[in-house]
Amino acid sequence: MPTLFAMFVSYFLYMSFFRRLNAQYSCNNIGKSTNDFHWRGTALGGWLVIEPWITPSLFYQFLGASERWGDDAKNRVGLDPFSFCTALGKEEANRQLRRHWETWLKEEHIYNLSISGVDTLRIPVADWMYIPYEPYIGCWDGALDELQRALGYCRKYGIKVLIDLHAVKDSQNGLDNSGITADLEWIGTYSKDGYAKYRHWDIRAANWAGKFNTTTKKYDTINMANVAFTLSVIEKINDIHRNDPTIVAFEPCEYYHDTTSSHFYFTTSNDF
Repeated sequence: MPTLFAMFVSYFLYMSFFRRLNAQYSCNNIGKSTNDFHWRGTALGGWLVIEPWITPSLFYQFLGASERWGDDAKNRVGLDPFSFCTALGKEEANRQLRRHWETWLKEEHIYNLSISGVDTLRIPVADWMYIPYEPYIGCWDGALDELQRALGYCRKYGIKVLIDLHAVKDSQNGLDNSGITADLEWIGTYSKDGYAKYRHWDIRAANWAGKFNTTTKKYDTINMANVAFTLSVIEKINDIHRNDPTIVAFEPCEYYHDTTSSHFYFTTSNDF
């Protein structure tokens, strides 16, 4: 039970700070949207595309890997979907993912969104869900079935869906939300503080489109094989979802990175 002092502090913070901010930034007295150009929505992040900052509970198991595995810790740590599969192995990773998908989203969540006035849900997906490749074969099995479950709930409660291609082959931004943290260099087993260290931010690479030249700010070469693969994935998404009236928009490549900006592309389901 919280102490009286803790309760007083919480009440004071609410009355003096959070209540004022809530009044300043909340969209009060705004009803449910009445046309196709004003959507009131949220995102189902961390579900089908896992990210450590959204679902840290899936990644706590990798703490202390240096003590358990020594120099092999770099192969035993999950930082993103790619290394989650390689660190745990396909069978164990898929077992944990299926449990996560089942418990992370329930029908009551979609119902509660609908009665709260939410009319649109953005669902991040990965290209390997539609055309599997290593290390996701056997690791991400069942994800499309889970997506169909979510679409069914949204259809039942009148919520429209934006499908977001959140992760593509070789990473469109070098971040964990793209499927793989790239580029990544492990620096020894232990730091002076007893923790394993790695280098990432200053060598971050978005290798989906090709090799980006940080000096010229241009791609020296374009990876046409990856581009063609992604187009095939988009066609597969189109084939599966084009007749689903629940889906109102599609985002072909989320957070594309050229070291200067992020680009977002949208299309309506009528353009599929």
